[in-house]
Amino acid sequence: MRKNIFSVFAALLILVGMAACAFDDKSDEPSPSTQTSAEETEADVTSSDVSADDTAEPEEDGAFYNDTKVVEAYKSGDVSSLDEKELAIYNGAVAAIDEFISDGMTDEEKVIAAHDWVTTHTTYDEGMLELVPQKSPDTENPYGVLINHQGICKGYTSTYQLFMDMLGIESVIVSGMADGEEHAWNVVNLDGKWYHVDTTWDDFVPDEEDRPAFHTYLLVPDGVMESRHVWDRIHSPIADSYDRMYLVTHGRYCETADDVNALLDAAYEAGERYCEVIAPNSDILGSNHVEYYWHSHESESCTVTIYWLL
Repeated sequence: MRKNIFSVFAALLILVGMAACAFDDKSDEPSPSTQTSAEETEADVTSSDVSADDTAEPEEDGAFYNDTKVVEAYKSGDVSSLDEKELAIYNGAVAAIDEFISDGMTDEEKVIAAHDWVTTHTTYDEGMLELVPQKSPDTENPYGVLINHQGICKGYTSTYQLFMDMLGIESVIVSGMADGEEHAWNVVNLDGKWYHVDTTWDDFVPDEEDRPAFHTYLLVPDGVMESRHVWDRIHSPIADSYDRMYLVTHGRYCETADDVNALLDAAYEAGERYCEVIAPNSDILGSNHVEYYWHSHESESCTVTIYWLL
């Protein structure tokens, strides 16, 4: 499930390839051509129709991919028990891990690297964005992501879970709702504290070549997720710590417009096309080098704004 950003363009979302992502759908961040200019009024961000206090009871859409055999093969080095498809998933996962993992990484760095790999190597199944959705084969499991580099939210989530299981990092899949649609994401354990990771919502549609990873929903607590996500809080780990929230720990937190402009200047000088900023509220905005911007997240605790640079 993904984010519906512009309510004023709601009737056009499907036509431009933007729709709500659930187990079979995904809503998208708008392309720059549909964004509001930084000099004009910012785009309206629609809020969830589902209260965070409601009980999430999504319809069943089949079980998540069972990665037990692939993980066991990875840990033992023996692939003899894998069938052809499992072996393809195994080989794809091993190749990816070899690409994004290096010696000496901490578990937190591995969690971040796996997130960035999934979001930058996967395109949402565009068949699910048609007027009559048509799901491509295997987009709900790691084969679609690792081999075809295409998925829906179950594919994103099960692939990330596979990476965590192979790397020995405790992680669980959470099923629930987001903006009123069925959705799933991961929760990871780092040093005894749990954090949400939503790779689907960090991969906006439409995609583009060489687009960098976004990190709005990387290592975030319940307080961030609950503004638009709903899940079974009784049977899911409590994630109440802000101390590893990626955008904060990586220097993207700003308390003034001057702080934001300093980040925008640095991003522009580095040749970056986007700049992510987290601030206490949506009124803290920058303007330097900005062509468009949109709020990828708004809650009582924070606002995350993504700037498209000139």
